[in-house]
Amino acid sequence: REMRSWVSRIQSAARSQSYSGTYVVMSQAGMMTSRITQICHGRDTLEQLELMDGARRTQIRHNDEVRTLLPDRKLAYVERRDALPSFPKLGQDGGFKLEQFYDLKRLGEDRVAGLRTSVVLMQPRDALRFGYKLWVDDKTGLLLKSQVIGPNGDVLEQVAFSEISFNPGPAQWDRIKADIRKADGYRQEQVTAVRTEAKAEGWHLRGDVPGYRELGCYKRIMQPEGAGDTRPRQVLQCVYSDGMANVSVFAEPYVPELHRKEGMMVMGAAHSLTLRKADGWITVLGEVPPAALKAFAASVERVQP
Repeated sequence: REMRSWVSRIQSAARSQSYSGTYVVMSQAGMMTSRITQICHGRDTLEQLELMDGARRTQIRHNDEVRTLLPDRKLAYVERRDALPSFPKLGQDGGFKLEQFYDLKRLGEDRVAGLRTSVVLMQPRDALRFGYKLWVDDKTGLLLKSQVIGPNGDVLEQVAFSEISFNPGPAQWDRIKADIRKADGYRQEQVTAVRTEAKAEGWHLRGDVPGYRELGCYKRIMQPEGAGDTRPRQVLQCVYSDGMANVSVFAEPYVPELHRKEGMMVMGAAHSLTLRKADGWITVLGEVPPAALKAFAASVERVQP
């Protein structure tokens, strides 16, 4: 019950608080800085996430419409989505039995970005998930810092605000709206993800990985990326969660000239596993241990639609 109350408080703050700040992501893959602003007016929510390093990239969400802007290419991807899956959000709402798969430990108090926080540790009970160390703002309940903890206690990834302020004024709202208008001249591409069921697309996912539950399956059209990839192809994506970590399973027909490299890739806390199964090509992706990826890959079977 205590774990649920901590997680609910963090999730509620991420949905309802208005704030603006800069956070830094650190992992073995390097360091990345982002600026995030969220403004809530009743049921109206405006959110902007700007990547501060490398090629310019901005995501803007107005309620359920998300625009991903690539200014250097004058390109905007538009899709319908409930939220940007970014820090300081945490996990998924909706009756997950977290206490069956994690133990909660209170670690005391600390300061992050000048604010007082309470620190808690969520330790996994099996090898199918990582641990989480969370720094929660005492006043608002917003998550100000988080670490993904590996099986040996090592920090796989850390995300933390370096500065944050609450209740940004009307000028911030106007600035984000101006950024949306500025992108009207960009080439607009609709990102289509049609809700479906795995079986209707010729796949069966047993969904038997302990603690994980299906959030939904989607039919996605993937645009060509060159080097043998010359025409759009249809891919099934099924998303699973244990309430903390999300796992995506992508399944598509095997194409020899396109699908060449099987194996595991690691980028901070994110792991991906790609393999061929009969006439299918499977990719499993998530901030979970390799054992979880292998369990999901083993659960995928080809069937007649």
